Amino acid sequence: MDSIGRLCPRTAAHCKCRGGQLISVPHRPENSPGVRLALVTNGASAIQRDKIERFDLAHRFDHIQIEGEFGQGKPELAVYRHALEKIGCEACDAWMVGDNYEWEVVAPQKLGMCGIWYDPFEAGVPATASARPTRIIKRLAELVED
Repeated sequence: MDSIGRLCPRTAAHCKCRGGQLISVPHRPENSPGVRLALVTNGASAIQRDKIERFDLAHRFDHIQIEGEFGQGKPELAVYRHALEKIGCEACDAWMVGDNYEWEVVAPQKLGMCGIWYDPFEAGVPATASARPTRIIKRLAELVED
C-alpha cells in the first residue's frame, strides 16, 4: 500500500485498516485486495455497454455507471456521489482517475476526492486550471507501482 500513501496521504491511513477505494480505473490490480472499483462513464447506454462487453470489462468492476442509464454525467457532482455510495466509500478515501481534467480532477476534488489526471501525452496542467491534480500519471500501471 506504499503507492497509495504516496498518491494520497488521506487514503493511506484508510488503506492500512480497510483497503483502498478506487474509482474509474480500467483494470483491477491483482495485488490490491480490498480495492473497490467503479467505472463511471459518459455517453449513451448502448454504445458504452457495447464497449464494456467488447473489452470484457464488466467483471472487473464492483459498479458500472453510465450517463445514459443514470440520467446524469460527469462533471455533475451527483454522479460521483452515487458511485461512491454504490461502492461504499467516503469521498476523502476515493480516487478519481481519468483523462478529462475538468471531469476527473476539478469536479471530484470539489467533493474531497483525490483527482488523478491520466496525461499519457504529457499535455501538462491547463494554464487556466482551477485545481491541481493530486497526481499526474502517464501510465495506469503507475497507480499500483511501488
